[in-house]
Amino acid sequence: DIVCRSLRVVQSNGKSAVMIGSSELGGRIRVHGKNGKVTTSISRSDDGTGHLVNFSPSEQLVSLLGGTNNDGGILVTYSSSGKRLVVLRSSGSGTNNDGGMLTTYSQSGKPLIGLGATTGGGLLVVSNKTGEGIVTLAADDYGNGTVGAWNRKGKGRTLTPQ
Repeated sequence: DIVCRSLRVVQSNGKSAVMIGSSELGGRIRVHGKNGKVTTSISRSDDGTGHLVNFSPSEQLVSLLGGTNNDGGILVTYSSSGKRLVVLRSSGSGTNNDGGMLTTYSQSGKPLIGLGATTGGGLLVVSNKTGEGIVTLAADDYGNGTVGAWNRKGKGRTLTPQ
């Protein structure tokens, strides 16, 4: 057995290849590219879940895969400016839905499309460029379909079967 607080494996050029270590939160693994910059990190987050994080060659955050503090999972992809573009999450304990949710975002970080599951069934939300929901398609708790449309000021209506 090798017992240590950290272990660093170097490449032939002397730059880090892999770093295995510990922190106040637990264990951590960092994988480095040929240039010595971090490409991947596996660690524990503040809320006690595990995360796998990937970085671009310039060490910009690209994606995150991990758990959530309500026993669900999450995958997030980011733009080159660090804004989230896509979030895929599963529901966990204590949530109001029965499944997952996929949300896409604009380059400015506003939610544009949400696709998911609720206790009544499926749900689709389309938002305008400012992130305001303007169209919904959903199944209600009785198994009926509903369609909603609103203007940017929030005025609109919902159609339900008669």
